[in-house]
Amino acid sequence: MTEAELIEVVRVLQPLLRATRDETERKRRLSPQLVEALAAANLFRLSVPRADAGLEAAPSSMLRVLEELAAVDAATAWIVWVNTLPALISRFLSAQVRAALFAGPAHIMASSTRPTGQALRERDGIRVTGRWALVSGCELADHFLLRVAIAPPTCADAGQRELTTVFLKRADCAIVDTWYAGGLRGTGSHDVVVDGVWAPRSHCVYFDQPAQLTSPLYRMPFVAMLAAGCASVCLGIARAALQTLLDIAQTKPLVDRATWLRDQPHLLVEIPRLQAVLSGARLVLAETVTSAWRSCESSEPVSSIRRAAMLAAAQHAASNAKHIVRTCYELAGSNALYESCPIERAHRDIHAALQHVIMQKMWLEDAGRAVLGVTPLSPLFHV
Repeated sequence: MTEAELIEVVRVLQPLLRATRDETERKRRLSPQLVEALAAANLFRLSVPRADAGLEAAPSSMLRVLEELAAVDAATAWIVWVNTLPALISRFLSAQVRAALFAGPAHIMASSTRPTGQALRERDGIRVTGRWALVSGCELADHFLLRVAIAPPTCADAGQRELTTVFLKRADCAIVDTWYAGGLRGTGSHDVVVDGVWAPRSHCVYFDQPAQLTSPLYRMPFVAMLAAGCASVCLGIARAALQTLLDIAQTKPLVDRATWLRDQPHLLVEIPRLQAVLSGARLVLAETVTSAWRSCESSEPVSSIRRAAMLAAAQHAASNAKHIVRTCYELAGSNALYESCPIERAHRDIHAALQHVIMQKMWLEDAGRAVLGVTPLSPLFHV
């Protein structure tokens, strides 16, 4: 499917996104009707390999889809985004395991990269126990991807934790209703609990193992792609806030003076400035992603400098998106206080999105190390 075809699919869905977003917000999860439509459009399969009935979309297409979705409903974009993570990680799984995981008609997954679970080696696999917070879309998913620390074989090795990420069936996990939040309320990011579930080694992901998929998408740097996806959601949120401000400015009279908001010099100055900030952030992100993509298409390794550039561009885009939303909130005045105003929701959503671990400064620190020729601390930087 081409990028233009994908964007058209999203635009066809936008009326349904608008019609269901209040229900999504109220029930703290995507509406069943919307989930069914997203699944039918294969948007949960953006990053799933073509061999497993996925779209295997190019990164630029993926980012466009996420921004278009977020411009209407950030929670929907967030769930589509988090479904790209397990698909991209599936590069380390065998063809047989991937076929089983992606066999479901909807194929919806939820995940947590927090290593808050523990595991013991048992037979040719691990026995998993733990609790994970912020597992977005867990009520919708048929599989979970969870990060665990494997107990060392002896007490002498107690300081050496081996980490793995494991795919578990929904039936083997329990969901704890904890997601009473302001921002991204419709993502249903509850806690997930696992109590002594055995998983075969074939369903575990070890990032130091060779990848089983070699097509360009699965050569893209995993962490940097994750950051770029989150940044695109943030750009969509900012776009929605800015468009709402334009709509308000056209019709809002100022109570204390006989004029309109659209005539105020400070607003006139800020609107084109904010548009330029949004366009610039999008272009920088797109350029760094495209640069890495060219390397992957040429079967060349993505250099540390290109990885650093993607991470920096993603954080630049997200932080500028927050600036745009906050400025729109201030310029809109009392209109932005009401839940009926999209800026109010954008204000909550953008602050929630930037709490994600992928937007924390430690990744910029590693980007800085790479630029200076120092080895990044996180082993995931080079995955």
